[in-house]
Amino acid sequence: MRVIALALAAMAGCGGATSTGSGRERVELGKIPEGVLMREQQPRFSPETLMLASRESAEIWIPLALLSEIEADLVAIRKTYPQLAAFEVPIFMPDMLLVTLKPDAPFADAWKAGRLESGEAELDAALRHFNAVSVRRSYSTTVEVHFAQSLNLERLGPVIEATSPTIEMAFGSSNAIMGPELHRSKAADARTYTFIAGCGVPDGCTDRHTWIVRFAPGGGPTMRETITP
Repeated sequence: MRVIALALAAMAGCGGATSTGSGRERVELGKIPEGVLMREQQPRFSPETLMLASRESAEIWIPLALLSEIEADLVAIRKTYPQLAAFEVPIFMPDMLLVTLKPDAPFADAWKAGRLESGEAELDAALRHFNAVSVRRSYSTTVEVHFAQSLNLERLGPVIEATSPTIEMAFGSSNAIMGPELHRSKAADARTYTFIAGCGVPDGCTDRHTWIVRFAPGGGPTMRETITP
């Protein structure tokens, strides 16, 4: 018996899960929350902002308020610190979900051929709900599902997995990204951005350069810089 945890429904902004009569439960997708990123707003934000916000969002949909806060902070950092103005990080695609299918998935050939409709009602409903726009083969039995806007892929993956017993797993590509790093954390007393250049493993590294930029509530950025041989 395939069971969908109620937590998955909550992550999707849903009210719960109900029985389908087929031995497993169905995720209720509910309404799209207000004040979240949609395709029309996507071009307003930089790739770095979209990446950070997709990681931090507490739900699958990304709040516009969170995106606006991060975008304003990054603009202030680049204006204040020239050494960070041209800092570039590899950007994973927060609008693309990798989906690995089981060998017997009846819609595998359609997806590999670029046809988005799977013929499975729950899966197709979830893809429409989250604005999936295209699908294409990535490698082996894994395909790329592209969405019209960025989403929290870590939370989206389990919801998509739960819609079909022929999906092995669904996940974002962020774990495969290597190179300079950009991280953000937020607490009651500060918003902190950490920029890291240089590899993160000791062997073969010449140095690790770190800039930590902190915003106190109502204040501008302050920076601490370190170089680790």
